[in-house]
Amino acid sequence: MKKMLLFIALALVAGCSYRFMPVNNPGSVDSNEFAVIETDSITVIAANSFWNQAPSNVTDQFLPFQVIIQNNTAAPLKVTPQDITLQDHLKNQYDVVPIEMIIGFYKPSELVITSAMPNPQEQENAWNQWQEIQQNLTSDSFHFGTIQPGARKQGFVFFHRLPSSEKTCTLNVLSQELLFQRK
Repeated sequence: MKKMLLFIALALVAGCSYRFMPVNNPGSVDSNEFAVIETDSITVIAANSFWNQAPSNVTDQFLPFQVIIQNNTAAPLKVTPQDITLQDHLKNQYDVVPIEMIIGFYKPSELVITSAMPNPQEQENAWNQWQEIQQNLTSDSFHFGTIQPGARKQGFVFFHRLPSSEKTCTLNVLSQELLFQRK
């Protein structure tokens, strides 16, 4: 029964949110829902994926992309938030939203200290939910830093949502362009 409810909830969320699917462009290959670019130095795999954990409404506020970067060289590769950007069709650039900002966005009001007498049960429930949100976002987000030779890193990066009228976008990862079109 829980699986059925989860499926229905995901279907409703998917119906309300838009999604970008990969488009073939020079140097890239789309494989189902993932765009893939492979060079001598790196392999980049990316998809505009729905977030299916707590906070369940993150795709209402942000545009998540699942990114995998593999270092194909014999030297360490440093990846910073500035190495991953998103552009709309007018070349307006969107930067990665820091995960700390997203976690703060979901901080429950029950945890904010006020002069009102707090309800201990509500505070405990809010604290547990917020811990789950922090754990999910921290563990599943892309961790910037050094990728060792032959190794790969993967995780979600989040951007502010594009206008609903936007039909295409380009994900730039380490100077590699992956084109996506709204479906």
